[in-house]
Amino acid sequence: MVQAQWLQALPFSVCVVGSLPVFCIALYYVALFSWLDVGYMLVLSTMERRICISICCSIIGLCYLWQQWKPMPTTVYFMDVGQGDGAVIVSPKHRIAVIDTGGLKSFDTGSRIITPFLHSLGKSKVELLIPSHSDFDHIGGGVGLARNMKVEKLILPKEKLKDDGLQLMQELLHYVDKDKVEFARQGKEYDLGGATLN
Repeated sequence: MVQAQWLQALPFSVCVVGSLPVFCIALYYVALFSWLDVGYMLVLSTMERRICISICCSIIGLCYLWQQWKPMPTTVYFMDVGQGDGAVIVSPKHRIAVIDTGGLKSFDTGSRIITPFLHSLGKSKVELLIPSHSDFDHIGGGVGLARNMKVEKLILPKEKLKDDGLQLMQELLHYVDKDKVEFARQGKEYDLGGATLN
């Protein structure tokens, strides 16, 4: 387990590509079979197989780049995260804000719902994580989300914490750098790139 975590922490050891179009799966297997010299690819010469692999890889790469940079409007997704709330905001510049993460006692909504959803969008970090308050049904999945994805900024509510809320906040702060934590205040604006959050 420790070795797997160490290997995962290496740069470029994990690549989140998101959901590519279905034809990219077919292109991947064409390139793979060309490279492995399997089946119908035996009728092609070495040069023809190299050209086939290059074309397939180029098209898959272009699809990935298009997915990462395609223009899109500000989009808000509301997540089914149990009793509480969970909202994901994606700006036109593909920056992510997560407001509340829900929480179930027997199910980590951050690791099992929000993180896979963001990975399906091709995202590997969250620019803003904003819990509205420290009740478990609003921040319970925040620890799992911060454990699996980089959180650029954590915006905490100004409130007096109860015992269970204090424990949750301490766990969450374990995964977020202290200098990236601030308290919410009225009138503060956050630029998400093509969208502003007040």
